[in-house]
Amino acid sequence: MARDHWPISMEADTAAASTTTSNGTASSSSSSCASSCTTTAAVARPRQSPHPRRQRFAAHLFCAAATLLLARVPSGAAYQCATDIRFADVQSPARKGLAIDDTTFQSCSSRIPWVWPNTWEPVSSIRLFKAWSPQWPESSQDIAWSNLAAWVATNNATVLVGTQITCVDDDDKKDWEWTKKMLKYFKPSQVMGLAIGNELDILADKVSVDDTVTLACIDNLWQNQHFWKTFQSRVQEFDAMGFGNTPITSVFTGAALGGGSTPFVDTDQAKVNTFLTLASQKYEHRFAFTLNFYPYFDPNYNLDASGTCEAALRSAACFGGNCQVPNAVQETRNKIQQVTGTGSNLLWVGETGWSSPVAHSLSTAMANCKDWSSLASFTEYYKGFLSWNIQSGSSAPDHVFYFDVRDSLQYGVQESFGLIDSCMSVKCKIASANFTAPDEFFFEEAELVVWWSWAWLTIGAVVIAALLLVCLIVRTRVCIRNHKARSKARARELQSANDAAASV
Repeated sequence: MARDHWPISMEADTAAASTTTSNGTASSSSSSCASSCTTTAAVARPRQSPHPRRQRFAAHLFCAAATLLLARVPSGAAYQCATDIRFADVQSPARKGLAIDDTTFQSCSSRIPWVWPNTWEPVSSIRLFKAWSPQWPESSQDIAWSNLAAWVATNNATVLVGTQITCVDDDDKKDWEWTKKMLKYFKPSQVMGLAIGNELDILADKVSVDDTVTLACIDNLWQNQHFWKTFQSRVQEFDAMGFGNTPITSVFTGAALGGGSTPFVDTDQAKVNTFLTLASQKYEHRFAFTLNFYPYFDPNYNLDASGTCEAALRSAACFGGNCQVPNAVQETRNKIQQVTGTGSNLLWVGETGWSSPVAHSLSTAMANCKDWSSLASFTEYYKGFLSWNIQSGSSAPDHVFYFDVRDSLQYGVQESFGLIDSCMSVKCKIASANFTAPDEFFFEEAELVVWWSWAWLTIGAVVIAALLLVCLIVRTRVCIRNHKARSKARARELQSANDAAASV
């Protein structure tokens, strides 16, 4: 069990506990001398404790020790990367969240930052792309899910849960079973939504690089409506688990905006507009429109005449006026209006982020511009994301997720979108070149909290153990003393009876 989410159970030790009945007689569940203590209770004179103050003091001390034991802080909630650069301008934090990459999920789920890296602002939501992977050991599921549940509970956060739709039906069924199992770790109020399928609009692009993706599969998903049928089935089961009021969605890429004659793309290989129309009609405002926007991969950007990418960066790596992501959100709002007639449906940005160093999957002209994937551009994009005010306005989504916590593989290709390099990295990716991070994984305040957590836990356990031992010893001595007193009383009664008989 990971150290930051261990189970704590406090059960009454009835064997050592003593209570007083309504008529004032002592009762106990002690085993060795319980029979001798209780069999004569009817004839023995009720007695009060000779040391009531001591018992009250022991009770208070026991409660204090129990409080110390229970009032520990999970270390997962206190994790943060170290840095000497802080951003003070964080806008709309309640409507922003962190996407959890595979590296963090599988290898270090206890090290999810509790505040946005390079800030002091708590993270209030996370996105999970799937419940688990067939390539990961199932024996680690409980640890990872427990860590996630502990982080969500401690941070008073919510989670967007994802489940996969692929060309391997058996894998999808297994993933859904894992998803239902993981959902039991969260309360309905902690689940902000269920995302069924991710970026299916570009699944056909993987036919040439993924053996499991075939044209027959793509045809089945869209033409035979396998995706729509599976979506409805998943929602029905989701509702039966008690999530009937929780939003539902499917996540598409920004490429889905290129619909031509329809608001969203609607080709034989990606009938997104058809799906969104069906989903919004059946589930109405419960259905959330969700798209991922990555200016970093936009093929429409070209190098300047001088061979630099300054003009492209001014449009891509920003979140103000004439910036790509806010403009894409506004365009999406307009298209939702065309599909639903109202445009007031939930709109989520499922992912956005920047890579530094260069992502191996970058194949546009920007791959030839070193400034495009520089740490400076990465910093500018993240800083702009944090300061993006999405409280109101036509270009404001209802929620947006930043991708992601750590660098990871995407479809087997190394990408560097993480705000932290790896699970073993101590410092944030954004830090001064000459900054030296501490050896520990926790910044000063959090480290102190964790140290005291373990200290209180140890003290509480020792005090409780000592109290139980003292109570057992005292109870045994009282029981023996009472037993001896009753034995003497019976002997005197017997002697008196014998003397009376002899006198007669």
